[in-house]
Amino acid sequence: MRAYLFIVALLAVILTSGFSQKRQLYIPPTRIPTPSEIGTPTPTPAAPIPLVGLQVQPIDQLISAGNKMNNGNTDYGKRNSVVASTAMVFGYLKSQGVLNASDSTDYLAIRDVLRYQGKNAFPWNDLEVQALIDLTPQLTRDKLKANGAWIAPERFEETVSNELKANRPVIAALPNWSVLPGHSESAAAGASIVIHGLQTGKLFYIDPWGGARQEILVADYIKTALWSNQALFILTFDLAQTK
Repeated sequence: MRAYLFIVALLAVILTSGFSQKRQLYIPPTRIPTPSEIGTPTPTPAAPIPLVGLQVQPIDQLISAGNKMNNGNTDYGKRNSVVASTAMVFGYLKSQGVLNASDSTDYLAIRDVLRYQGKNAFPWNDLEVQALIDLTPQLTRDKLKANGAWIAPERFEETVSNELKANRPVIAALPNWSVLPGHSESAAAGASIVIHGLQTGKLFYIDPWGGARQEILVADYIKTALWSNQALFILTFDLAQTK
């Protein structure tokens, strides 16, 4: 009897041990994938910076410093914001086919025409905007006419927007550029800039002093650019009427 009980107990141990080992065979192994298997995460590309407005090529008015004008005077480049602005606008209109490839949009050539008359001939004098209005037909071989306009503050943004939508950059003349980016308050002077874009309450322009692209809130620009008559002055260009 004792032998029988011993055999039964031994079989029970063997069966229990085998069942336990069998269960362990079905436990799935825990495995950590290697870095090469995971791979390097692909970075999300940054959103492209939108191009705002017309792609006018900047011109630095100071590139003429030390150059001799056709009347023999030495140019210091410091009073040529109207000249550089004109060259930028004409260059853009040339790229759009408004002006012919043979039409001169060279900064120095435009300067010589605009500064050849009267007090405009001297590079240390401010260049009168009226000279540009009068001489645009000559500069463009009668293809363009320049229009000067006083704009009320409440109409400024709409007026500029309409010009840009018509594919025409705008030259804006302001009485004091000292509060614009890149200028000090001690350098108060009148100047011209080229407006090439308008978006969500911001004005995008090129400052001829250095030729840098800049932006400013429309509301801030209006405060800066108001003349004594509480209006803003802009120059626009149209195709000349042909007979």
